[in-house]
Amino acid sequence: MIAGLPVAEAVFRRVDPAIQFVAHVADGQEVVPGELVADVTGPGRGLLAAERTALNFLQRLSGIATLTRSFVDAVATTPAAILDTRKTQPGYRILDKYAVRMGGGLNHRQALMT
Repeated sequence: MIAGLPVAEAVFRRVDPAIQFVAHVADGQEVVPGELVADVTGPGRGLLAAERTALNFLQRLSGIATLTRSFVDAVATTPAAILDTRKTQPGYRILDKYAVRMGGGLNHRQALMT
């Protein structure tokens, strides 16, 4: 499952607005190894400055989405639902919850009051 393409695009654009990011798949879509997920073109300096950060977001969010999808598939024939928790890595709550949705899970709540 791919998740985080809008975040990766934002990273590239923040580093250098001249960078062009064209996604070939949609967030929440299953992808196979070797499949092209996006084309990124622009000045080399900006590409090199942003690539590791963008890939880190894609790896983390896609990993969460993929694991969530495996849990969702495991309970598909039951009335159970897969929900997330608010206990995430500091600063990543909104992104982690987004990744859970991309994997087919549901968000439980954002904080103790919601």
